[in-house]
Amino acid sequence: MTYTISTAMAVPILLGLVLLASPVFALSDKPDFVAMSVSPVLIESGVAEFLVSHANRSASNYQGPWTVRYALFNASNQAVQYFTEFYSVDVRSGASFETRVRFDGIMNGGYQLRVTEDPAGVVDESDETNNAMAHAFSMTNVVPLPKPDLKIAQVQFTQTEGRMIVRVANAGTAGYAGGPIRHVVEFYDFSGAFVQRNVFAVAAGALAPGAFEDFRVSHRLPAGTYFMRVMADDSDVVEETSQSNNSFAFLFATSGWSRPVLEAIGEVP
Repeated sequence: MTYTISTAMAVPILLGLVLLASPVFALSDKPDFVAMSVSPVLIESGVAEFLVSHANRSASNYQGPWTVRYALFNASNQAVQYFTEFYSVDVRSGASFETRVRFDGIMNGGYQLRVTEDPAGVVDESDETNNAMAHAFSMTNVVPLPKPDLKIAQVQFTQTEGRMIVRVANAGTAGYAGGPIRHVVEFYDFSGAFVQRNVFAVAAGALAPGAFEDFRVSHRLPAGTYFMRVMADDSDVVEETSQSNNSFAFLFATSGWSRPVLEAIGEVP
């Protein structure tokens, strides 16, 4: 499985901090993050990899959690792959940092990579209108092969039980018959510190194209806001069409572990 600029068991890390040559400051005590540029690193054989530059254009420094949504849209303006990443940043006024993102299993055609800073609007910024940018590219010469494609299809909140139901589906053109594999759910607090991991071992079996499996995820978290990452086949046992849709992450709030009320913050599958 390929993760975006992250270690296997940690919150993604920054690749670097660079002072902008000519920063244009927003005169405010609030941060103002923008996606400055998208640079292709690799576009071939169904793989698209990019280096994305983010900057704080405010006159104030920012230290804390930061989320970015990366979405791949086809020529029909349909989101074919998307995910949200969580970063713990310390960005000075006028400074920038870079992230690396990768999509695979892309078919031939024209696409747009759309980058959105703080998509759920969690951080109060001086300018909320400059948080998105897009980069167009084309994929050619891809010969599709029949393979399974595991993906996080849905995360459902069950208020009566205070749990979540995670659905893993096979979106590929071939079935998977084998095993064992495992699916992993990780929780981080709002500062980015690791809190809890749930592991679901799946015995040998078959998952036909279009079929799915549901897993109930419970937690014992005190009241607060958390970041949840769900990973299907985290050890890459299954040879798939795409590995970049095997994980999904999002923010949610809970009222506590005793009969908790759960609320998603932003987008969930």
